[in-house]
Amino acid sequence: MRRRIPKRFRRPNRSPTPLTRPPWVNRSTHQSLSEMLRICDGLPVASGCRWRRGVIDAHEARAVSDAAWEVAREIVDLRCGRSALYSYWLRRVSYGGGRVNLLSADLATALLDSVGSVEKPGSADHLEGHIAEVIWAVLIREQRHVAGTLIDQSDVKTTVYGQGADGHVLYRARDSSLTFRLWESKKNSSHQDSLQSTTTGAYRQVRANGARYVAQLVAANQRKPAPVGPYFAQLHALWRRKAPSVGVGLALATHSDTAPERHFDNMDQLLPGFIAPQLEGSLVGVADFSEFAKMVRARLWKGL
Repeated sequence: MRRRIPKRFRRPNRSPTPLTRPPWVNRSTHQSLSEMLRICDGLPVASGCRWRRGVIDAHEARAVSDAAWEVAREIVDLRCGRSALYSYWLRRVSYGGGRVNLLSADLATALLDSVGSVEKPGSADHLEGHIAEVIWAVLIREQRHVAGTLIDQSDVKTTVYGQGADGHVLYRARDSSLTFRLWESKKNSSHQDSLQSTTTGAYRQVRANGARYVAQLVAANQRKPAPVGPYFAQLHALWRRKAPSVGVGLALATHSDTAPERHFDNMDQLLPGFIAPQLEGSLVGVADFSEFAKMVRARLWKGL
């Protein structure tokens, strides 16, 4: 469930909020990331993949800024949402100023692996990949799924260089049946490499490493309380025979002008054994994605 912004950080809608201020300040309503991206069902494709698409164009400065603030807030929430650091960051970015104290250093440490430091920003490639994974995680949490209620979702890794799958989800239907999806997340911020090339590479990665990713997930989740643990305990066999309850998802983040109206056409061919109901996709295009990632990072640092 999406975390609500505490009322003390929201004010009545009296005047327009500058792009340098969070969207929850001086706004009577606060949109979800899905609403900001205008997520909708993608056009039917030959593979039968069920996919969704969301785009914010570069000329929509307000929407781009709001989305950057929302992604930044989600990153802080993911890293330290149950500690005093989350409220400290919200207070700093909502009202500005205030005394910098030891919490600022703690917050900088909490964010270090994800976005680097002010003094040493780190790899742009790393930053963009991490933000792509955060966007996927938020959209999964916000959107309904035909398989039922979301009962288990992987945490976003602090670094995209971590081993294993980028993400997994488990849904439970009203009849208590469970549905598993192994997700791979990719970003395409290069204007030289085509989105299709990135997509094909992701399919090959899942095909080559899917069984190993599943083995890692079994080890990490098999002892969880029922029904999650018992399901993961049998996931090896379910994955090996491509059982109807398992499937694959691919999440893509790119520039708004390179997000096509139709994608994932040959997903079933490059992931043999999986058929239409088992294939899912997510395609998000946000302005110039490289600049958007830097915008998110700047908003994170504003709260230090």
